[in-house]
Amino acid sequence: MTVLGQRLREYRRAGNASAWPALAIPIVIALSLRGGLAFRSLSSDPSRCITPDSEAYVDLAHDLGAAVFADNPNLLAETFSRPPGYPTWCRVSFALFGDSAASIVLTQVVAGTAVVIAVYIAVREVGPVGAACAAAILLAIEPISIMFCSYVMTETVFAAFLFAAWMAWWHSIDAETIPMAFLAGILFGLTVLIRPITTYLPILLLPIDFFLRPGRATLKSAASAMLAAGFILPVGLLVARNTAITGVPFVSTIEGANLLYYRAAGVLAAEQARSRRQVEMELRKDFKSNHPELTNPGFVSRQQRYEAIPILASRPGRVITMTITGAARLLFGPGYKSLSRLLHGKPSYSAPPATGTLVQLLQAGLLIVLYLLACTGAWVAFRERQIKWLLTSVCICFYLVVVSSGPEAYSRFRVPLMPFVCCLAGPGIGEFASRFKRRRPATQSRSAICSDTGPEAAGRIHVPVDRKNPYTRGHRYQGNSNER
Repeated sequence: MTVLGQRLREYRRAGNASAWPALAIPIVIALSLRGGLAFRSLSSDPSRCITPDSEAYVDLAHDLGAAVFADNPNLLAETFSRPPGYPTWCRVSFALFGDSAASIVLTQVVAGTAVVIAVYIAVREVGPVGAACAAAILLAIEPISIMFCSYVMTETVFAAFLFAAWMAWWHSIDAETIPMAFLAGILFGLTVLIRPITTYLPILLLPIDFFLRPGRATLKSAASAMLAAGFILPVGLLVARNTAITGVPFVSTIEGANLLYYRAAGVLAAEQARSRRQVEMELRKDFKSNHPELTNPGFVSRQQRYEAIPILASRPGRVITMTITGAARLLFGPGYKSLSRLLHGKPSYSAPPATGTLVQLLQAGLLIVLYLLACTGAWVAFRERQIKWLLTSVCICFYLVVVSSGPEAYSRFRVPLMPFVCCLAGPGIGEFASRFKRRRPATQSRSAICSDTGPEAAGRIHVPVDRKNPYTRGHRYQGNSNER
């Protein structure tokens, strides 16, 4: 969170006193909701925070060195499917607060709150304090983001590193700093070590980075090269390690299994009017019978990709339909199973009888308002020529939705997306606030009533113009300067 700390120091040196009370509001809300749910789950039964995936991560964390360096054959297969980023986070949590699930949940509550603070700072770069505070509050009360702080799973930590990487990347473009581009690349690379879903993100980042950077082509190329070098550093070490053990270069074996047993199986199931689970079982059986000689995880994963890609490439229409359906489930999935497990200890796809209806209504209303505000904010940022801020955030949102949308698209995959959606909602909130203030009757100060000249004589309070802030450009935002 280097950029986060840098921005906080800048605000403190600037003496922007009005920003601190506004920042305290989302911090208190985020800590209260995340900490309250975590305390209830852990105090009732700590196993509510544990899933089958959690057990694998905890086992890796307990014997991390032996697992990474292939000294423990029992954990070696797990290291090929689960990169060492999140087990390292669990190991650090154990070292700080003790060997228990509560230690991991505690650090995740802190990480989730840090993302709320980062959203405030990111929106504050392009909007007034009120818009930044409202955007941070939206993330602080977002149900899925609250829930998965209490699970020993990768979502919250992944979201924190991804948002920090985006802030460093956007700052490197805006401030034209090449070292910050290298730092952004390292942070993006670390996200791959937590969840390998961002393995192909540089394919989208590098062209946008080169396009948005000002200056000569040589400097732009150097900055983009530093971004790529930073990304390659952690990811390259993981690929080199896997290649040395298996002889096949890969990041994670999850990719091959996901393509064949989820994406390809989902397409075939839709084509044959069968359940995806039935098709998946048949594909697994056929794969084992056709390739009994494959025991190396690297070769297995490569063969799974080879068999899945032709199936998907020959059915583009069904792939598009499957992606759209998965995107809808990802963006609007209720997460009843996750909530029920935390509250009642029973994973259920139906809402808990006492709180289910209320949670459903609140979550549906919040998501609809949030997405509408994000669309409005994107338009406002485009209109006010905040192109760098807009494109860098939108491209990551687009990548997350496309890559995560499929038969395996769960509502928990929305966790890393929500900080960016709330950031985009910030300019939309500022736009609605400015329109509302322009419609209200202007209040004159005592000095304005006694004065015959100056802007106060026109019945308004003068606001100094900040050209970097679209909401303080004269006619766009009329309000008290203390609000900034």
